[in-house]
Parts: sequence; C-alpha cells; structure tokens
Amino acid sequence: MSPHPLSRCLGLLALLLTGCAQRDRIVVGSKNFTESDLLGEIVAQQIERRTALPVERRFHLGGTFVCHQAITSGQIDLYVEYTGTAYTAVLKRAPVADRDSVYRRVARDYAQRFGLAWGEPFGFNNTFAITVRRRDATRDGLKRISDLARLARAGRPDSVTSSWSAPTGSGDWRVCTDCGSPLHPPRWTWG
Repeated sequence: MSPHPLSRCLGLLALLLTGCAQRDRIVVGSKNFTESDLLGEIVAQQIERRTALPVERRFHLGGTFVCHQAITSGQIDLYVEYTGTAYTAVLKRAPVADRDSVYRRVARDYAQRFGLAWGEPFGFNNTFAITVRRRDATRDGLKRISDLARLARAGRPDSVTSSWSAPTGSGDWRVCTDCGSPLHPPRWTWG
C-alpha cells in the first residue's frame, strides 16, 4: 500500500527534553477517541519499559485543541497527534500533498511558536472507510462521499447515521476504501 499524504501520518508531539527532564514523572495525554487512547497507552508503556520514570496517564481529554492547550500549559508532557491536523487546524495552513514539507513545517513551527519538539512519524497512517448497504447506495444514488452532503441538505440524517454505520459482513455493502482527504478522491469497492 502506498503511503498517504502526511495529513494522515501520525507524529508524536512532545515537550522539549529539557522540559521533561525537570519532572519526576512523564504525563501522557490522549484525545477523546479509542485510537488516541490506545496510542497513548502504547507510548506510556514504552516509556515505562525504556526508562525509570513513572508515567501518569491522562487519557480521553478532549479534541485537538483541548490536548494542545494541555501540552502548551504544561498539564501533560506529550500526546500523539496527527501531523495533518496540527498543520491545518492548529497552524491554520491549507492542506498540501507533500508529506515531507508538511512534516518540516510542523516541526519548525511547533518549536518556534510553542517551544515543543515534534517527533518522527510512527510509520503508519490513519485512513478512513465508510460502509453502506448496496440497496441504500442504489436508492440514494451514492457514489462519492460528497453525495452524503446532498442527503444531509435534504434532511435525510437517517441515511447518513443509521445506514452508513451498520455492521459489515453481509456481502451487500458498499465500502469506501482509501477515502483519503480533499487531495485524494475516494475509491469505492463492493463488499
């Protein structure tokens, strides 16, 4: 599988080592969803395994801006963040496809603006998938993710929430694989 733009790669956001060295423990935070909690736990366990420092876990804090505030105010020492989220949401930059320039810009700007060191990407990315029953896709003329906007505008939230979140496995579903970002159109396959 080819790598996706850096907007889907994960980077580790951490205080500069001098900030962590002044404390008797490391506080690992996470955003308020399962993937972030799991990554936070993995990071916490690796710190415990590789250092003598105790780790305090503060998981499920909130979204990007809550965790960003927590790290810039010293309430946590690190958390796992999406490089693309930092680039677009925190730094307010327009998305670009060059993953290396995005990473360099985030690392530089976080150091200059916030006094934070941006770690190397973990080497995997976060790609989304959307699943919908074939009969619903046919009924509603759904071929692209953007078709959902039409349903939402038409007052059809039931189609967006219920039909699009039903369990997989029946063989009668339409699946968006590599739904990507505004830079990459989705690819659809039948399940």
